[in-house]
Amino acid sequence: MIPRLPPPVVWTIAGSDSGGGAGLQADLKTCANLGVHGCSVVTAITAQSTTGIDRIDSLTSEQVAAQMDCLMTDLPPAAIKIGMVGHPSIAYIIAERLERHKTFVVLDPVLQASSGPLLWQGGNIDTFRSTLLPCANLITPNLSETEALVGERLVDDRAVEQAGTDLIAMGTDSVLIKGGHRETGDLAQDYFTDGQSGYWLSAPRIKMAEAHGTGCVLSTAIAAAYALGHPVKDSIVFGRGVLIRALLNTKPLGRGNNPVGVGSKPKTPMDLPWINPVATKGRHRRKFPSLGSRSIGLYPIVDSAAWVKRLLPHQPPWLQLRIKSPNHHQCEKEIKQAIEWARPTKTRLIINDYWELALRHGAHGVHLGQNDLYPEALNALEKAGILLGISTHNLSEIARATGEQPSYIALGTLFHTTTKTMDFPPLGLSSFRWLRGLVHHPMIAIGGIHFSQAKEVYDAGADGIAVISEIRDSQDLGQTMREWEMIQPEETGNETGP
Repeated sequence: MIPRLPPPVVWTIAGSDSGGGAGLQADLKTCANLGVHGCSVVTAITAQSTTGIDRIDSLTSEQVAAQMDCLMTDLPPAAIKIGMVGHPSIAYIIAERLERHKTFVVLDPVLQASSGPLLWQGGNIDTFRSTLLPCANLITPNLSETEALVGERLVDDRAVEQAGTDLIAMGTDSVLIKGGHRETGDLAQDYFTDGQSGYWLSAPRIKMAEAHGTGCVLSTAIAAAYALGHPVKDSIVFGRGVLIRALLNTKPLGRGNNPVGVGSKPKTPMDLPWINPVATKGRHRRKFPSLGSRSIGLYPIVDSAAWVKRLLPHQPPWLQLRIKSPNHHQCEKEIKQAIEWARPTKTRLIINDYWELALRHGAHGVHLGQNDLYPEALNALEKAGILLGISTHNLSEIARATGEQPSYIALGTLFHTTTKTMDFPPLGLSSFRWLRGLVHHPMIAIGGIHFSQAKEVYDAGADGIAVISEIRDSQDLGQTMREWEMIQPEETGNETGP
């Protein structure tokens, strides 16, 4: 029998909600549904239901310290979520223990219950800021909590972005300001910054009665995702998807605010927020031409106009020209020639990176990497109405690509490849299948895919397969093209965007 690996451990340091809608109870349910082992450090006991909080009893700092010390000797955490702390003496103990035992910390700065009572019983929040924010790798305040922490009213998008910068200056590594309580129409928009860059996560607002415990589910899901091996930015997108599923699963219960439903791993395009650098672009997204129902199938990538000319007689529906050369004049010469050769054929020629040259010479489309999604380029390409493909490697990059509503998304690397040095490990089929299920857009699988693997890649949801070495190293190009064409899927039926 193969031994089963133990699940990663996630601690929740928070108060008990006797109504089961928030606090430790919501956190532990979220942990269980995401496949991590949840441990609890109780900071306070509340007498509450869906209608509100009747009583709060804080534990002593010694009781909190004892719980943390006991767990650390046997069940050390891969990540920690901190919710209601309650009292400054407990904040000091938590900070002191976390200084000794470094781990990834998500701080949900619970200062006041949605039903009204103050949950930070230390009066001035200076102690909260100075002790807990420097311990956190990520804090997830809502609008009112952010205003309390920075001491300013947040009246517009720019004020929210400045608040993120201010919170970074207080000692935390990164900030996710939740926008569920902001008046932004049909969208809920959160703002993330790590001090180096910032962006907005948008998703349709789920119209329902007030739900209790949403912040607990989100922060715990982020901690759980990190414990499961996702990087921070992916964990945030993952957590946002878990919250969307929890909100959709919320059922009426009690006479007050409904306890938020059970969250689970994101599975559908509805669960994926989209990312844009500017809030207004999240509300009014670009949209590039659809591929319609035309099958993608084999998607050769070549590095010269000569290769384009060599492939055109075999009538590939798609072809990408990817030239990597410091000589701009030579690049333009190659691109211009390749476009001229492809123009009278039925092959759609996509130019990698060189969007200005592609527009100048009339290419069918452009393919851009994550670092090339500049507003200038995107605005020009959208105005021209040509096809756009975007490369992605992980969950947050898929959310960023989705924010632009491209014609297709390329995801990889799927398997180990020698054609390009990669900063990301191979995804494998399981992760590809999961990520593919999160987007509406046609998806091209890329990276180390050989003909023997093509059928299972298509079965995992790929609409097309990018091929480099199998074309470049072919001894019989016509036979190779025919073999790939025989196994490609029928019409995709995919449209661009939801």
